[in-house]
Amino acid sequence: MVKNVKDKIRELKNYSELILDLSYSALFLKDETLAKSVDEIYKEVQTIEKDIMKMLFKVRISDESRISIIELIDSIKTICESGTDIARMSSAKMPDIVSKVLKETCKRVIFTKVSSKSVISNETIGEIRFINKTDAEIIGIKRGSKWILNLNDTTTLKPKDMILISGTKAEEDYFKKLANGAIKK
Repeated sequence: MVKNVKDKIRELKNYSELILDLSYSALFLKDETLAKSVDEIYKEVQTIEKDIMKMLFKVRISDESRISIIELIDSIKTICESGTDIARMSSAKMPDIVSKVLKETCKRVIFTKVSSKSVISNETIGEIRFINKTDAEIIGIKRGSKWILNLNDTTTLKPKDMILISGTKAEEDYFKKLANGAIKK
């Protein structure tokens, strides 16, 4: 049971990082789809929070440990709520100074679909590192309605996967072409 609590906390942490990346990109790119993804992920965060709370009262740990875990979960949830607030701002008109700062930001997160014709379709992340000629990093995969965040070199990309990539504007352009099949080996 303690292992399950640890796994759920790790999952919550990963989702909070993803929410922040997506929310800034939604704001930067004025992307309503990314903003909606943030809301979807936040709902998952709420479900995980409830699961952890249920587990916490079944597991044998000290009251101090239980309180610390609850405080951590509350802090992570606050981060996620802030991310949803930022994402919702993507539809608002930003002052010129904010828009300028956001445009100067090097790192961005993009969301693109893997085509069955792409050279990265049915390849592992480890294999993709040899194909990908950039420093762009795959940070998440949405397969159907499920998010996959614990990625490693053996994680395989499937056709129709929606992948989240962190990188620069040039890397975004290259990776979109790679994912949609415009670039061959």
